[in-house]
Amino acid sequence: MGAGMTSAFDPTTLNRLLQLAGPDFAGELLRRLHDDLTTVANRMTADATDCAVVQAQCHVLIALAGTAGAPDLHADADRLHQLALDRDTAGMAALLPAVVRATHDLIRAIAGASPP
Repeated sequence: MGAGMTSAFDPTTLNRLLQLAGPDFAGELLRRLHDDLTTVANRMTADATDCAVVQAQCHVLIALAGTAGAPDLHADADRLHQLALDRDTAGMAALLPAVVRATHDLIRAIAGASPP
Protein backbone atom coordinates (compact mmCIF):
# COMPACT_ATOMS: atom_id res chain seq x y z
CA MET A 1 0.00 0.00 0.00
CA GLY A 2 2.64 2.52 1.08
CA ALA A 3 2.53 6.23 1.91
CA GLY A 4 0.62 5.96 5.15
CA MET A 5 -1.91 3.45 3.90
CA THR A 6 -1.01 0.63 6.27
CA SER A 7 -3.48 -2.18 6.86
CA ALA A 8 -4.00 -5.07 9.24
CA PHE A 9 -1.54 -7.88 9.27
CA ASP A 10 -1.93 -11.38 7.85
CA PRO A 11 -1.80 -13.75 10.84
CA THR A 12 -0.52 -16.64 8.71
CA THR A 13 3.11 -15.53 9.01
CA LEU A 14 2.90 -15.01 12.76
CA ASN A 15 1.11 -18.34 13.25
CA ARG A 16 3.85 -20.15 11.32
CA LEU A 17 6.48 -18.47 13.45
CA LEU A 18 4.65 -19.45 16.63
CA GLN A 19 4.42 -23.05 15.43
CA LEU A 20 8.15 -23.06 14.74
CA ALA A 21 8.81 -21.65 18.21
CA GLY A 22 6.70 -24.40 19.73
CA PRO A 23 4.64 -24.33 22.90
CA ASP A 24 7.67 -23.79 25.13
CA PHE A 25 8.76 -20.54 23.42
CA ALA A 26 5.72 -19.14 21.57
CA GLY A 27 4.41 -17.26 24.60
CA GLU A 28 7.79 -15.64 25.17
CA LEU A 29 8.00 -14.71 21.49
CA LEU A 30 4.59 -13.01 21.65
CA ARG A 31 5.60 -11.11 24.80
CA ARG A 32 8.83 -9.91 23.22
CA LEU A 33 7.11 -8.83 20.00
CA HIS A 34 4.51 -6.95 22.06
CA ASP A 35 7.14 -5.28 24.26
CA ASP A 36 9.46 -4.38 21.37
CA LEU A 37 6.64 -2.95 19.24
CA THR A 38 5.39 -0.94 22.22
CA THR A 39 8.88 0.46 22.78
CA VAL A 40 9.17 1.41 19.10
CA ALA A 41 5.80 3.19 19.08
CA ASN A 42 6.54 5.03 22.32
CA ARG A 43 10.00 6.18 21.24
CA MET A 44 8.84 7.33 17.82
CA THR A 45 5.97 9.25 19.39
CA ALA A 46 8.16 10.85 22.06
CA ASP A 47 10.91 11.84 19.62
CA ALA A 48 8.92 12.32 16.41
CA THR A 49 11.18 15.11 15.12
CA ASP A 50 14.50 13.44 15.99
CA CYS A 51 15.70 11.90 12.74
CA ALA A 52 18.23 9.62 14.47
CA VAL A 53 15.63 8.21 16.87
CA VAL A 54 13.04 7.70 14.14
CA GLN A 55 15.65 6.07 11.91
CA ALA A 56 16.75 3.67 14.65
CA GLN A 57 13.20 2.76 15.65
CA CYS A 58 12.19 2.24 12.02
CA HIS A 59 15.10 -0.15 11.62
CA VAL A 60 13.65 -2.25 14.45
CA LEU A 61 10.09 -1.87 13.16
CA ILE A 62 11.03 -3.02 9.66
CA ALA A 63 12.33 -6.28 11.11
CA LEU A 64 9.41 -6.79 13.51
CA ALA A 65 6.70 -5.98 10.97
CA GLY A 66 8.24 -8.36 8.46
CA THR A 67 8.57 -11.09 11.06
CA ALA A 68 4.99 -10.68 12.28
CA GLY A 69 3.49 -10.64 8.78
CA ALA A 70 2.60 -6.96 8.37
CA PRO A 71 3.96 -6.16 4.89
CA ASP A 72 2.20 -2.80 4.55
CA LEU A 73 3.58 -1.61 7.88
CA HIS A 74 6.97 -2.97 6.84
CA ALA A 75 6.84 -0.91 3.63
CA ASP A 76 5.72 2.26 5.40
CA ALA A 77 8.38 1.83 8.09
CA ASP A 78 10.96 1.46 5.33
CA ARG A 79 9.69 4.68 3.72
CA LEU A 80 9.76 6.50 7.07
CA HIS A 81 13.29 5.19 7.64
CA GLN A 82 14.36 6.70 4.32
CA LEU A 83 12.72 10.02 5.19
CA ALA A 84 14.65 10.04 8.48
CA LEU A 85 17.90 9.27 6.64
CA ASP A 86 17.16 12.15 4.27
CA ARG A 87 16.32 14.37 7.26
CA ASP A 88 12.97 15.12 5.65
CA THR A 89 11.14 16.21 8.79
CA ALA A 90 8.05 17.34 6.85
CA GLY A 91 7.76 13.92 5.23
CA MET A 92 8.34 12.26 8.59
CA ALA A 93 5.61 14.36 10.18
CA ALA A 94 3.19 13.34 7.44
CA LEU A 95 3.89 9.59 7.60
CA LEU A 96 4.77 8.95 11.24
CA PRO A 97 1.21 9.12 12.68
CA ALA A 98 -0.01 6.40 10.30
CA VAL A 99 3.01 4.22 11.10
CA VAL A 100 2.42 4.61 14.84
CA ARG A 101 -1.31 3.81 14.42
CA ALA A 102 -0.49 0.72 12.38
CA THR A 103 2.10 -0.31 14.97
CA HIS A 104 -0.57 -0.06 17.68
CA ASP A 105 -2.93 -2.11 15.48
CA LEU A 106 -0.23 -4.78 15.21
CA ILE A 107 0.35 -4.67 18.97
CA ARG A 108 -3.37 -5.32 19.53
CA ALA A 109 -3.34 -8.17 17.02
CA ILE A 110 -0.35 -9.76 18.72
CA ALA A 111 -1.98 -9.32 22.14
CA GLY A 112 -4.93 -11.31 20.80
CA ALA A 113 -2.79 -14.10 19.34
CA SER A 114 -2.63 -17.45 21.08
CA PRO A 115 0.43 -19.68 21.29
CA PRO A 116 -0.04 -23.08 19.63
